[in-house]
Amino acid sequence: MATWSQGLSFCSLLLLLYLMLESRESFQAFAGLKSEGIPPQEILRQKRAAQDEPTYNWTYVIDIEVNGSSGLIAALNNISLPVQLNSITQISEIQVTTACTPVGAGVQCRCQEGFAWPIESCLAYAACDVIAKGVCTCINGLPTDGQSCQPIDSLQAAVVVEVVVELDLIDLATLEILRARLENSSFPLALSPAVQITDINITTVCSPFGAGFQCTCEDQYRWPCDKCLLHGSCDNITDETCGCINALPPDEEYCQLSQLINTTCPITTSAPPSTTSPPPSTSPPVVYEYLTTIELQTTNVTVIEELRSILDNISYPFPIDSNILISEVNITTVCSPFGAGFQCTCEDQYRWPCDKCLLHGSCENITDETCGCINALPPDEEYCQLSQLSTFSCLVTDDIKLWIQPRI
Repeated sequence: MATWSQGLSFCSLLLLLYLMLESRESFQAFAGLKSEGIPPQEILRQKRAAQDEPTYNWTYVIDIEVNGSSGLIAALNNISLPVQLNSITQISEIQVTTACTPVGAGVQCRCQEGFAWPIESCLAYAACDVIAKGVCTCINGLPTDGQSCQPIDSLQAAVVVEVVVELDLIDLATLEILRARLENSSFPLALSPAVQITDINITTVCSPFGAGFQCTCEDQYRWPCDKCLLHGSCDNITDETCGCINALPPDEEYCQLSQLINTTCPITTSAPPSTTSPPPSTSPPVVYEYLTTIELQTTNVTVIEELRSILDNISYPFPIDSNILISEVNITTVCSPFGAGFQCTCEDQYRWPCDKCLLHGSCENITDETCGCINALPPDEEYCQLSQLSTFSCLVTDDIKLWIQPRI
């Protein structure tokens, strides 16, 4: 990050780079340094390679904070790259990413062309320009962690969000209309230039039955065996699962994708379906409850914050028409690119079960048999679960600790 005041000259900067590149063994302590094309055993060696050993090309990315005058950028632009420092060392590229200048009683840090601040920095330090497509190019403060502007292309990657929608209906025919519309919809469905819905699935249908409720699963979804036994299954338990329970699921507990259920049943059959008589015709209108999972894909991180704000300010139940009410909407999972893959983090009240933390690699500590972040895009619509519903045990008790640098 460059801070504009009088100080280090360009010649001094080249000399500093040269001295650093001459001391390879001490490089690994520098923050921001990266070596490429070298086997791990070569990096750990504390002596130079012998004459008969193979040689490797070393590439370093060095983040340098410079106190200099405004002529530094002009000097850098006039340099013909690569710059050969000696017979084996050359500077292949020099980029100024950030310029911080005093403004009033504070500091403003602006990004150079091709670079931007991530949304977290824009919000934490109050952007001094427009936040567009999840980034800004100016913030009112000097980041305390030494962070500088990042390549803008890496900040505008797609972010995947899972949204769970609960609907209250009084007309059963509406369900069939909803199914038909979903089956005939072409995905992805664009909501705006930056947001698209990639998939919508109905998972659970709950309707009054006798004095209580029955909740049945849609295709590809099942209740795990422990829920079948706890609430009473209204069909046979097969493959450690059932498709119907005699209760309204508490705490937003709904049917799960059958291939993701791995609990064990102490028995293989259950009580036959209930034969309780239906309510008399004088009973109130039947209310059906559905859980709908919506997956959104957006290249604008700001949309997520706007969506959170909208959801927080909605008064529930929210009527869609005279027969349909949305009783609750929750964001459960946010997936964003990280390095060559993805990281998927859970929202409040949601967690990954321990087996998923171990399978995909947790990017934070595993506590209470769960974690809040995994290093993979969940397959087959596998998303974070309500923390109180996770009943899996960990095979290990050691915390998994990884250094991460979020990229959205």
